[in-house]
Amino acid sequence: MASLNHPLGPGFGRTLGYMRFMGRALLVYGGLCCLTLVGAAAGAPMIMTARRFLKGVDDFDVYRRETDLKALKAGFEEMGRSFRLMKILTLITVAVGFLYLMVLVMVGGMGLMSGLNNLSALSGQ
Repeated sequence: MASLNHPLGPGFGRTLGYMRFMGRALLVYGGLCCLTLVGAAAGAPMIMTARRFLKGVDDFDVYRRETDLKALKAGFEEMGRSFRLMKILTLITVAVGFLYLMVLVMVGGMGLMSGLNNLSALSGQ
């Protein structure tokens, strides 16, 4: 157990536990996304991101136990890479969601126009 006078604070170990949980949750979610062909496009990068994230957490844990500055630097580098991948995934997800919404609006608009056309044909009889 880490001492209470650890440079990163007494809650550092607990924070690492939360980080591990989030990394594993992302790993499982990415695996579940990969069960579908369309979901694999997002699931595979999620798995890569989660693995980098968990590697960073492991490096932080090495720093916590041994106070090795190389491990701390490696942890920050891995976290930085994983957050960069998460940023890219988020932007792609938002863009695909926006495109999906636009398709729904267009299909709904075409359906509405088709319904109006049928309505005017019925009223002309």
